[in-house]
Amino acid sequence: MSAHLLGGLLGLVLLSTSAAPPALQLRIRPQVALAPSDVYIEIRLVPIATDRTLSVSAESVNFSRASAWTLDGEHAPRLFSFWWKQLEAGEYIVVAAVGDAAGHWRAQARTSLQFTGE
Repeated sequence: MSAHLLGGLLGLVLLSTSAAPPALQLRIRPQVALAPSDVYIEIRLVPIATDRTLSVSAESVNFSRASAWTLDGEHAPRLFSFWWKQLEAGEYIVVAAVGDAAGHWRAQARTSLQFTGE
């Protein structure tokens, strides 16, 4: 077998086994801060035809906040970014989810935040 053919086959195997990007990625800055604090949220999405809803929520014992967008399937933006202003002290669980028109969630991403009071 020639070296070129072997190299080509190896490249094909490497391409076919490489991991696809996650359907949904959630990044938040800062994740630890003094409260009240502004939070920058960035959501990266790999859209597909059935995507109709993107939601993100932050919940703690005494506080919650949520945002949602209507999506146009595979034509949806790949990046969503926004600020939540003046989050109070607390431990937050932040969840982003993308789903279809029937409310079935196909992907979720989650992280936590820790804001301490003065």
